[in-house]
Amino acid sequence: MTDIKPKQTVYQRKLDFYWRFLSIYTISLLVYSILKGSMENWTISIVLRDPLVILLIIFILITLGGLIYNFYKKAEIIIGKDYIIFKTRFREKKYSFNEINKIILGKDRAIRIKSSTPIIKFFVTGRRTSIRIRPSSYQNEKNLIHDIQAFKKSFNR
Repeated sequence: MTDIKPKQTVYQRKLDFYWRFLSIYTISLLVYSILKGSMENWTISIVLRDPLVILLIIFILITLGGLIYNFYKKAEIIIGKDYIIFKTRFREKKYSFNEINKIILGKDRAIRIKSSTPIIKFFVTGRRTSIRIRPSSYQNEKNLIHDIQAFKKSFNR
């Protein structure tokens, strides 16, 4: 007796956003500190009491805290044949066909850029607000959009 699991795909959240900003803030802190400091006899003195240095250090700490939290949270979306699971380290919520009222694949109107980013909305029974997903926040976003479209087609029966 073999238990065959249905095909399911897992999409993990991207964390490269945090790495990029962390590196930008750190490089700008180093460049500003070196330019503001002085060089004498092959030694570099760095100014730490400058308000801009303190502000950059605060940005670095906040970004590092967000990176550590989101790395620990480990958010992912699991798409199966007749269900979708929103999972983190802390909780897991599974929605099946009979719980989902409708699925909308659209563009995000909050961003005023020509090439607007796609957004996916799930309307679920028992919830006032929709569940919003930005595929660009997850790894392999094109496959995520494709799988959601296939899920929507099988949902519309």
